[in-house]
Amino acid sequence: MRPLHDNSEWDETINYIKNPTKEFEEECLNTLLTTFSFDHLWVFASDGKRVYYVKDSNSIRIDTVLLIDQLKQKLTPKTPFCNFFFIINNDDLVEISGTTVTSTVDTKHTLPAKGYLFFARHWNKKLIKHLEEITGSRIQVILPSLQQNQTHVENPYTVNYHLADVKNGTIATLAFTFPSTYYTEWEKDTTLLTIINIFIGLVVILVIGILSRKWLVSPLNSLIKALDTGNTQHLQSLKSTKNEFGEMAHLIENSFIIKNELREEIKNRVEAEKVLSSLKNKAEESDRLKTAFLSNMSHEIRTPMNCILGFIQLLAQEDCTPEERRQYISMVTGSGDQLLHIINDILDISRIESDQMVIQPVHFNLNELLDKLLISFTNQKQRTGKNNLSIDLIKGVSGKRSHIYCDSSRLEQILNNLLSNALKFTFSGKITFGYSCEKDNILFFVHDTGLGISAQNQKIIFERFRQEEETQTKTFGGTGLGLPISKGLAKLMGGKMWLTSEKGTGSSFYFTLPVVIRTDDILPDKNTPLPEHSVDLSGKTILVVEDVPENIELISTMLKATRVNILRADNGLFALNICQENTSIDLILMDIQMPVMNGYDATREIKKIRPNLPVIALTAYAFNTDKKSCTEAGCDDFLPKPILKKDLLKKLDDFIGK
Repeated sequence: MRPLHDNSEWDETINYIKNPTKEFEEECLNTLLTTFSFDHLWVFASDGKRVYYVKDSNSIRIDTVLLIDQLKQKLTPKTPFCNFFFIINNDDLVEISGTTVTSTVDTKHTLPAKGYLFFARHWNKKLIKHLEEITGSRIQVILPSLQQNQTHVENPYTVNYHLADVKNGTIATLAFTFPSTYYTEWEKDTTLLTIINIFIGLVVILVIGILSRKWLVSPLNSLIKALDTGNTQHLQSLKSTKNEFGEMAHLIENSFIIKNELREEIKNRVEAEKVLSSLKNKAEESDRLKTAFLSNMSHEIRTPMNCILGFIQLLAQEDCTPEERRQYISMVTGSGDQLLHIINDILDISRIESDQMVIQPVHFNLNELLDKLLISFTNQKQRTGKNNLSIDLIKGVSGKRSHIYCDSSRLEQILNNLLSNALKFTFSGKITFGYSCEKDNILFFVHDTGLGISAQNQKIIFERFRQEEETQTKTFGGTGLGLPISKGLAKLMGGKMWLTSEKGTGSSFYFTLPVVIRTDDILPDKNTPLPEHSVDLSGKTILVVEDVPENIELISTMLKATRVNILRADNGLFALNICQENTSIDLILMDIQMPVMNGYDATREIKKIRPNLPVIALTAYAFNTDKKSCTEAGCDDFLPKPILKKDLLKKLDDFIGK
């Protein structure tokens, strides 16, 4: 009468109790009703809270509170499953089967249950009828509470089966009454079968005794040895036989193969889980670092913005003196440079990680570049009041003839980042930087006697979003992008970067570049900016296409001294119409992101009607792909925002200057 055994050690069910899902309910729980022919199914948590319930639509209602109270009396760690009956509505007999839900590791049931799984079956007329068909008998359910109203006659062909309640007392009795002919025929058949079986048994015993040694004992020994040792060599002699032992040998050999495959699969799965766990930890750490980086970046951006907005408000005051005005403008300019430096760092790290950074090598004098850095950082040291700190430069080649061929701006950016960090974290002692010549390489270095970097942080200091200080109480500012950018630039130029450091004694950063110094006379590449006053654009007309009025006003002010005639358009479609009507336009300054029609589409349409009209793109986009998109649209040149006056004047002079 008990349809469940203690096979409830389901880790999946425990996970479902903690986090119920529709998928588990439909694929696992709902199928149990039809599997065990029950009408109700409950899943309870260990505290008695119902997690899931499903019932047959035609079944009677069962009080869950009553059910839990009764089952708590029955299920214990020593008795993890139960089966009993109870009566509801005075005459409805209900069978309950329940079991604990425990972990697979708790095979001895020493731990408290994680939950409970219960089934209920209503013993209705349909079920009784089904049992009568199976047993070939007539079944009567005798309920003690209604016994006085029930008639039951005992006879030799009646078998009583008592149904126990939750306290193991008899709550009802099933009376199976069989026809009298059933027993008469059964006795005759039994007697005949007994005689036949005795005779056959004697013959079988005799035959087995003769043949078992050759056909049974030897093959069984081979099978036992193979199972004990796992060695398939014991099965070779059996595999050639065309009988059950041969089939068993093949099955056992296949099972060994499957076992080995499963062992390998389990091993691979364990390794995969380790990898997934590692990736999960890295993802969580990356998310934490990204959040810390964004918080720090917000602080670094808002600080100069606060200075810019604050001093602009002070400049608007009427009582501001000329001296105060110059001081405020200087502070606004410095904060603007600081903000632009942060934005450039963000763009640089994005270019490096997306392989869009382009190295542009030129011929230049290395010693002159280092002398300029020495002067700049010596002035910075004096402004910060670090009088007990000295900055020294060591050159691998003396004199002015120290020409190399590489990207001078990126080399200066790397050294500037390393020297800025050294000056920031060093309060006294010495900062030494310079280079030495090696075979086919130049080794650059920056030494300081500052705070130093711990061994643990040396492993992560070149990673993006990482800094020596990563707390809200940071003593030193900065975005933490300088070192990742510097290492990325050194790698792009064919070199590598590393460091040595000891906490409290200072740090030394090194990087190499695969270049050699030439001491012969080489004319350095120069790009001399054009003096602003020498640009004369009188008689020329340019069209400024820009949807932000303030930007148009800024460009107009920058070009006021050139006496150029300026036309304005706030979207690409308006600019196209102007070009169709006005053939005197000599050049277009085209913004890219605009309403109605963007700069790309406007340039394509204008080039169809005026193919020789120069178009210079003005955009805040700063990646190489953006420059490529401008070129593909037909733009003749490119100016990134923020626009510098000297760059704008040079572009105009190159295209339409006199």
